[in-house]
Amino acid sequence: MFVTKIKSVLTVVLVVGLALAGIGAGLGLLTNSVAVARAEPPNQPPAKEESPTSPVATKQAEKPPHIVEKTDMKGRMESPWLPHKVQDGKPTEDGLVIASKGFFAKMQTYPDIRFREFFDPRYLKKHGLTERDIAFEVTDKWPLHQGIHNIVAADDNQTALCILNMQEGKELFILRWVVYEGHLYISPEKAPDPKTGIFKPWILRTKVK
Repeated sequence: MFVTKIKSVLTVVLVVGLALAGIGAGLGLLTNSVAVARAEPPNQPPAKEESPTSPVATKQAEKPPHIVEKTDMKGRMESPWLPHKVQDGKPTEDGLVIASKGFFAKMQTYPDIRFREFFDPRYLKKHGLTERDIAFEVTDKWPLHQGIHNIVAADDNQTALCILNMQEGKELFILRWVVYEGHLYISPEKAPDPKTGIFKPWILRTKVK
């Protein structure tokens, strides 16, 4: 009888103990799960990397003031060439000054003449412009300039120093002239801009006092 009561008590204690142990384990698991959840951030899709945009790529190419001359442009006046510009296969000093004045003066009255005839045909052929429209830089937006201040020929009789009165002061332009097949032509130094197709007739442009 006594032994039976002891067994009953032990059974109850064992059951209660197992129950308590199960509750404790459950609480432990719950606590660990919360801790893990706090320690590890939830899975999120990786942020998209934004590729930096180049300011050069987004900015449209700014075109300088220029003239686009069509291949069929005839002009209202005859060719500006005069016989005394070239002597013995070389430019004359007066011819160089006259040709330079004509070039800058005709910018004000375009399309009186064809500007194509100012440029060395070898330059046009080299850059594929012989049978195509040409685009070349001019001094400024209209009015292109306020007038010619002075033009002098350098000692080599191939280089003209041209000072123009611009809206914001005087500017110096240096033109390089060459003789080809008895005619005097401007020989641009650089190829047309690969983005705009515009070339500079002068080899130097700078402000002067």
